[in-house]
Amino acid sequence: MSLVVLCAGGHARVVIEALRSRGARPTAVTDRDCARVGSFLGGIPIIGSDEDILAMKVDSVELANGLGNRASRSSPGLSGRRELFGRFAALGYAFPVISHISAVIASDVVPGEGAQVMAGAIIQPGARIGRNVLVNTRAVVEHDCQIGDHSHIAPGAVLCGGVSVGAETHVGAGAIVLPGSVIGKNVVVAAGSVVRGRVPDHCVVAGVPAKIIRTYVAGAGWRPPRRPGPGYADPGLADPGLADPGLADPGLADPGLVDAGLTDAGIAETGPLADPQRVESVTEPPDPVF
Repeated sequence: MSLVVLCAGGHARVVIEALRSRGARPTAVTDRDCARVGSFLGGIPIIGSDEDILAMKVDSVELANGLGNRASRSSPGLSGRRELFGRFAALGYAFPVISHISAVIASDVVPGEGAQVMAGAIIQPGARIGRNVLVNTRAVVEHDCQIGDHSHIAPGAVLCGGVSVGAETHVGAGAIVLPGSVIGKNVVVAAGSVVRGRVPDHCVVAGVPAKIIRTYVAGAGWRPPRRPGPGYADPGLADPGLADPGLADPGLADPGLVDAGLTDAGIAETGPLADPQRVESVTEPPDPVF
């Protein structure tokens, strides 16, 4: 059976190396840029666009998602990776689990379809890894963690025991999520943050300890959190032991992780959230930028 890597970018090269570490060699790579047809990526030929996959029988080819987390001011971030996987999975194409030979995956862990575990990553017993999840280089997923579909655990991030991460959430490079914490869906945890307690859906957290710096408001886009005042309620990180979620500092408008030139208009992409597992049925907020 053939194995084709979708999207000839940087992450695709990492996927190819992971396959080679196991003695496997992809047959081909696809890319939306037709000018690249006939060239090579990591020694693998680029044969055409993603559309060319449709000419291949579903029982004759397996696919690997080569699109990484392309979060930027104008891109949808994880939604692009989710959409690429969802489109072909819905047509019946299979996405095998891919793991680098140096990754450590506990014997009782069965990653979901299309999950990828990169070099040096560790997944401990009792963990549950959803479909199309990317556990990146040297990330650590400790015992009994749960990671929802289409999420990305970036290089060097650590999920301590019993952590829950919702669908389509990005945990940034080097972030630490402390034991028992619960992170919602469509959340961005900025690189290097330390998360404790509960993080609500559709928000951005950053810092040590992590604080909410942006939330998604339907119809209004991404907004800074409310300032404390009469009747103010803590919008998240609702750990009873966390006396101050960090929003009370008037100078904490932006801890430096949000570009002052980044307006909501630059990321206000909306659209229906395709969810083949029916984990979510909400309108997708745009992916924030980190």
